[in-house]
Amino acid sequence: MKTPRFFGLSVFFLFLIVLALNSSTQAAPLGTKPTAPPNLELKDLPAGAQASISGALGKDNPAYHFTPVVDGWRIRHLSQGLEGTLNSKGLQLRAGEADLSLRLLAYGRGKALEPLAPTVPQADANRLEYQRGPVTEWYLHGPIGLEQGFTVYAPPDSSPLTQAKSETKITLALLLETDLKVRIDAGEKGLTLSRPNHQAVLSYGGLTAFDAAGRELPAALEYNALKKQLLIHVNDRGASYPLTIDPWIQSAKLTASDGIAGDQFGWSVAVSGNTIVVGAYKAAVGGKAEQGAAYVFVQPGAGWAGGLNQSAKLIASDGVAGDWLGWSVSISGDTIVVGASKATIGGQPRCGVAYVFVKPSGGWKGNLNQDAKLVADVIAEDRFGWSVSISGDTVVVGAIYQWIKYGGEGAAYVFVKPVAGWLGTLNPTAMLLGSDASNSAYFGGSVSINGDTIVVGADNTGLPDGTIRKGAAYVFIKPGANWSGTLLESAKLIASDGAPGNHFGNSVALNGDTVIVGAMDVKVGDNAIGAAYVFVKPGSGWFGTLPQSAKLIRSNYTGLVFKLGYSVAISGDVVVVGSLDSVSPNWDQGVAYVYIKPSGGWVGNLTQSAKQVASDGAAYDNFGYSVAISGDTVVVGAYKDDIGSNVDQGSAYVFRQSLAINLPLIIR
Repeated sequence: MKTPRFFGLSVFFLFLIVLALNSSTQAAPLGTKPTAPPNLELKDLPAGAQASISGALGKDNPAYHFTPVVDGWRIRHLSQGLEGTLNSKGLQLRAGEADLSLRLLAYGRGKALEPLAPTVPQADANRLEYQRGPVTEWYLHGPIGLEQGFTVYAPPDSSPLTQAKSETKITLALLLETDLKVRIDAGEKGLTLSRPNHQAVLSYGGLTAFDAAGRELPAALEYNALKKQLLIHVNDRGASYPLTIDPWIQSAKLTASDGIAGDQFGWSVAVSGNTIVVGAYKAAVGGKAEQGAAYVFVQPGAGWAGGLNQSAKLIASDGVAGDWLGWSVSISGDTIVVGASKATIGGQPRCGVAYVFVKPSGGWKGNLNQDAKLVADVIAEDRFGWSVSISGDTVVVGAIYQWIKYGGEGAAYVFVKPVAGWLGTLNPTAMLLGSDASNSAYFGGSVSINGDTIVVGADNTGLPDGTIRKGAAYVFIKPGANWSGTLLESAKLIASDGAPGNHFGNSVALNGDTVIVGAMDVKVGDNAIGAAYVFVKPGSGWFGTLPQSAKLIRSNYTGLVFKLGYSVAISGDVVVVGSLDSVSPNWDQGVAYVYIKPSGGWVGNLTQSAKQVASDGAAYDNFGYSVAISGDTVVVGAYKDDIGSNVDQGSAYVFRQSLAINLPLIIR
């Protein structure tokens, strides 16, 4: 990026062009074809992740490089039947019988637009740039298509017209020429191009703009049919410079239809396929304060979009005030587990329980009670249900204060679905302990299971005498055919650069052979900036004491307290890490960072590929306190979000790849 030319202002506008040939449209002959790139399955990643990794992969693959021609440069995308040229006249695209031409004309504020002179673009591998004074238009070509963006290094000069009207909109004007019908989509974030019979052929959308602190700026598209101009408007009033565009698209905001102040909906979140569950541990039920509840959201037919309320509400049939149902949640397929960490059992206060809810034949609808109740040792203050995780027919539940030997070391319990199903009150089949557990180790403060492997975090573990509390995570492998008896770990995971008080293990996530461990209080000086660590299963298996393979950090640390690693989640090669970042000027608004597995694997110190913020975020929302991911769907909890006048009612946000079906061209 170039040095800004005017008091540090730089602006980015990003559109991701994803091109896919309609099955009913034949691609035009492309002549001699370069070697076709392999199927990278990027469609399974979220949109922002796709853009990041696609650009990197395109740089190393000649099939995505711009090639020189007499009057400019050419690109070809074989799998999408695309051929395009870029020259001083702009971009011309052809996909089958569909044509689109774009050329940047002018830049300014409001209606006071200054023409931008045509220029010859320059290309390097899969990146091409048009440099026009304060504006650089650039393109990146990769497996998912062509990414178009604008970098603006200086705001428009003020004029009497803009001053008089106090105009706060920055505008880019593009000439859009096509024989298709152009229609601006609802929300003014995209447009659709259709044939005379109204069949959609091309779409251009997903406009988002962010400032330097990650705050989303109001942005909109406008089309002037008379002039054939596409106008991109961004309101930069009050923005912190430089500005940036994040390629992620916030799809939906989830709230409880019966939510009230103080519910703290979003304290915990989980997702599996098209189903999301959100915990609200302080929700009142039938007048019982803080009994707690969990809410289920099923993806609507139109997808995750807009403001959505729950499909079902999960409550305990024997719940009482102060149980805190929803403190922890987990879902696998059609089964949900919800922890109630302060429930009283047999007169023992705060020993805790967990409840299993199985999807009814009629689906997740209405108010639903549990199918099974999970209990362990009935001891006061154990806080069983502090953490829960489910994979298939196996559930693991953490009891963070369980007394084993030294006092409050903690434990985790395994429950396997009985032959008769999840019914009645069930006891564990196995108990998991850390072999070197110390007093107040908080073993079981976080748990995760995937297949036959379980990871348990103990973020305050140290020596038996309670010193050197760096934290640890423990890996357990299913012994033989069943989880049974009292089991010790197969491997202990530690941070090679760990220090006392890091709280390594405050969050854990497991997928396949990869474990993610959060350490929210990793410090730089006196500031708890936090980190997350990646552990990859060695060839010899999970045995012994193992250091991390990679450390996940941010690229934009500014000296503030952040607590990266407060929450972690993983699906395939995509990791999401929550952080209580301040988003200027909003203290503790919160951010979720996305990390993509590099081509060289999880090795070394790695910075984020993208970050997610709430478009309507505010101070102290605690967005990122909880995170979850399944395939291309990311869920982020903001348990202190104010909904209307309801302080700390809480919410959750869904971020998802946005795809149109059977469209030859999608421009995000």
